[in-house]
Amino acid sequence: QVAFCKQHNLAMHNLQYWRKRLSPGAESVVDKPKALIPITVTSSSPARLRLGAQAIIELPTEALPDLLLALKDRGLLYA
Repeated sequence: QVAFCKQHNLAMHNLQYWRKRLSPGAESVVDKPKALIPITVTSSSPARLRLGAQAIIELPTEALPDLLLALKDRGLLYA
């Protein structure tokens, strides 16, 4: 596992998390219902994304689609 993580530039705790999450008998991420999060974007104001209770990302609205796609591609965007 250590060699695999080094070869694929993964953190060991991420591998262990996903092995546990995807093991037989574990509740599947795919089985959970997905919810859309409504957003309104105006070009005159910056976009703010709240990440938990302590982090907020503020960026120009033009950058929002690229950020959301990057988060989705990395499996970090979920409802």
